[in-house]
Amino acid sequence: MGGNFNCRSPEWDPLASHVPQSAITLTELVECFNLSRSIPTISSPTHFSAIANHDDTVIDLIFCANISTPHIIDANSRLPSDHAPLLMDLPIRPDYINYKKRVLPKDSDEETAFISQVSEHLAALNCSNIHSTSCLDNISHSISSIISESWNTNSKTVWITNRLKEWWTPHCSETLLAYRKSKDRKDWRAFRKATRGAKRSFFEERIHEITSTNKRPWDLMEWVKKRKLPAIEGIRYQGRPCNNLPDLWNALHSSYNSASGWPVSPQILNEIKSLPSQSWANFSALELSESLHSCANSSVPGPDHVSWKHLKSIVAHNDCLNNIILIANSSCVVPVATYGFRLWYFEGAHNKALLKSLSSMQRHAAIWITGAFRTSPSGGVESIAGLIPIHLHLRKLAIRSSYRVSTLPSNHALRSLLSDRFSLDSIPHPQSLQLLTPAKKAKVKGPIIDVDSSLHHLSDSFSPFSSESKPGSRLMDIYPDSIHFHPCNRSDKHEMYKHVLSLDSVFISSSLNHSCIAVVTDASVPLVGSLQAVSAAHLYRGRRQVSHAKQASGRASSTDAELYSICISIAKAISLQCDHIILITDCLPAAKLAVDPSIHSSQSQSIQVCRLLSDWLRAKPSRSIDFWDIPSKWRWKPHLKVHNDVTSMRIHAPSHTGATLDFLRHKATNNCQKSWETTFWKKKYRGNSFLLSKKNRKFIIPTYVKGGTWLPLANESPQLCARMTRAILNHALIGAYRERFFPLEQISCRCGHCLETRHHILSYCPLYPIRTQWVQCAFPQYEFLVEFLKKNPAAFAFTNHDTRPPPLQAPVPAEPNEVSFDSSLFY
Repeated sequence: MGGNFNCRSPEWDPLASHVPQSAITLTELVECFNLSRSIPTISSPTHFSAIANHDDTVIDLIFCANISTPHIIDANSRLPSDHAPLLMDLPIRPDYINYKKRVLPKDSDEETAFISQVSEHLAALNCSNIHSTSCLDNISHSISSIISESWNTNSKTVWITNRLKEWWTPHCSETLLAYRKSKDRKDWRAFRKATRGAKRSFFEERIHEITSTNKRPWDLMEWVKKRKLPAIEGIRYQGRPCNNLPDLWNALHSSYNSASGWPVSPQILNEIKSLPSQSWANFSALELSESLHSCANSSVPGPDHVSWKHLKSIVAHNDCLNNIILIANSSCVVPVATYGFRLWYFEGAHNKALLKSLSSMQRHAAIWITGAFRTSPSGGVESIAGLIPIHLHLRKLAIRSSYRVSTLPSNHALRSLLSDRFSLDSIPHPQSLQLLTPAKKAKVKGPIIDVDSSLHHLSDSFSPFSSESKPGSRLMDIYPDSIHFHPCNRSDKHEMYKHVLSLDSVFISSSLNHSCIAVVTDASVPLVGSLQAVSAAHLYRGRRQVSHAKQASGRASSTDAELYSICISIAKAISLQCDHIILITDCLPAAKLAVDPSIHSSQSQSIQVCRLLSDWLRAKPSRSIDFWDIPSKWRWKPHLKVHNDVTSMRIHAPSHTGATLDFLRHKATNNCQKSWETTFWKKKYRGNSFLLSKKNRKFIIPTYVKGGTWLPLANESPQLCARMTRAILNHALIGAYRERFFPLEQISCRCGHCLETRHHILSYCPLYPIRTQWVQCAFPQYEFLVEFLKKNPAAFAFTNHDTRPPPLQAPVPAEPNEVSFDSSLFY
């Protein structure tokens, strides 16, 4: 840690007359990180004052973990600066790089031995009496141990290189080793002969496999590859072949949507008799063999090193096959837990018992994922595993599914149950909401009521079978060469710079063409819920702005607002009579949605864009439109201008203002996430001893996005994940845990401390000497905790307490304010 601390002290500046409070604070802070001040090789000022008669001072310091590491004050290289650079050679310890791995060579003796060993042990398992889940778990663990031991026994360690030599054989290694020892020319020729023979054998075998086994000789030659026939050539409808996309769409539409536009009578379902329930048929040997036969030999079904090829060889043994079938028939098929939940989950329903069952299921899943103790608090385990509480998850799914009903066609059976506003002129069902009086409707509870009340907030209209969305009639099907997209690689600064240079050139050249219009669009979505989103567009022709458009787009998501700005800009540009449109936006996905008439949020805007562009391109085939992506952070001047224009406008949203589908879906998701965050801060949910930590100076809060918050950094091994969970929840096999649950067992630490606590292990225990700077912080950085666990594999791990080594004789360091530290740690 180094830099300009702007702090003088007689400890490092001989000309300083007193010790200021800032120097004392700096010293205490550095000691908390277990750092020491580096001593320069030659004492010299680091700051040279530009004011006459002012002393030069030492205010630039370096602190490091190793006190013996000096630094150099290079005053001659400061140039015009008033600070001298500090130079230090850091003895950096290289991190462990895994340059080796264990492999099982294909078609080798080791692979044969691996299959034989697995088959032998698997056949010896007794799978005839699986009567409980514990028996099934024991057999599963036994199979895992068999595969692991066989792999470690027969696999070999190889070097990881950037060039893979699949043809390399043990004979090549022997001849190479002989040449390296003798340096004889004969041995060199023998090595070259061995490599040529290995290459010849390998590629001849590969060619035979491609031509004879796979029966695909065209894979060996690029110019005679197998021609892919279009799928529509084999489809016939009403005796006529479907040779193009419009014919194919008509056949599909007539076959599966033949009832479109016709009235629907749900009473027909009452005439269908219910079939009797059937028992589950057991797996058979033939069923398993046929399923394995279609699996490729080169693929792997899971991470346990057993490929489909190995499994085929294993089930060739009758005893192994019988055991696998017994295990499969004893295992239960886990269904989707939330399947059909809308039948019982709705506003006003009494579903406490069902939610309790689902919560118990999720608790078991969270404990299995994290490896936590079964006494661990459910909320803390769920938070670490990234599993949102089940009642919030169901609430989110229910709300989002209610909005999805708006995308159904008018002849869907569900439309006949809704109120008159959302039935789309369908014939009402005898139990439809249209036929209920307001008094009766207020008393009815059910998912249909929830759907009908949710659709009142939606402003989008959808057309599932619009003419613009038919395959073969879509805008991109008819004019693929007239619509171009120019994305920007935002992850590469060099590529982004080249992209902006190209955009500058196109924008300048468009000003020289009077028939070309450049359009720059942007949208603003305010964080305040009482304001509407605003969309704007600026139109340029011949080096000057010729028009602009700015409108409110209601309660919309950022993508919907950008889509609306593209829609109004294209309509404005076409009205100005042009042959080429260059549309520049910072949201290229919205531009792609603009020419996609399928069902999505703000579909009506996309259909309007497709109609405008279709008429415009049909009038003159040479016309075209280009969509350019421009990152907002680049602050490109034309885009910055429209950005300032759109963000400066505030439009109040009346109470009756509707919202887009994406906005409502995101709102439901965000509300559930915020509810989870609020619940997390309650000790009753997360646990009294939950270790709060920070990341980028902010408290870590739970989320289910991208695997959660805690798991991604501890995904190296299940053991590390389990130890991390125990440390955070303070439910680990340590003295404090035994004192609470097993008071008769030993609770002291091996180092001699009276009570083995989490705070003692993380901060002071000499048995875990590799410690990072986080340990003295009240709310540590989560990365430091994971690093501590990686460097101390015995911390919070299962160990036999009776066989531990005797206590160390080293003195136990003092633990100041341990009680107050624990209280702040538990928050």
